[in-house]
Amino acid sequence: SKAAASGTRSQGSAPQVLPQTTAAAMPLYRAPINGVIVENTFISISEMIDHAVPILRWFKFLNRNKWDTINRIKGLDYPMLFLSGLEDEIVPPTHMKMLYHSAEKSAYKKIELFPNATHNDTWYVGGNRYYDSIKEFLERCEEMHPSSKA
Repeated sequence: SKAAASGTRSQGSAPQVLPQTTAAAMPLYRAPINGVIVENTFISISEMIDHAVPILRWFKFLNRNKWDTINRIKGLDYPMLFLSGLEDEIVPPTHMKMLYHSAEKSAYKKIELFPNATHNDTWYVGGNRYYDSIKEFLERCEEMHPSSKA
């Protein structure tokens, strides 16, 4: 059986995407991955510093945690679902749109925009459409990579 990977939201999605780019990371997962779900995630820590704490932009060179999500996503060929709250007060929604457009090698990609959703309530504000989007994505992943069933 195969699994879709999700890094939850924001900071959780960045490290979820990073291991997907290395074959060595695959043994960490019990089942092969056939899709990635990214929700309200930033394009990089550096860009988040500019947005969240602009006064620290002069000290970004000290940052050792790059989490360059946008460049990692460019190399992924997995199907990808992007879930974005358009009223996100923490991560600019433009980051999610940029991540979506950077998924150039993705076998299938879809972005769902939730107009009144903020950073932590996209699932709640999105309601049935949020969960239906995930269900449809997982079904699509299964169609693209059917698991062997006994």
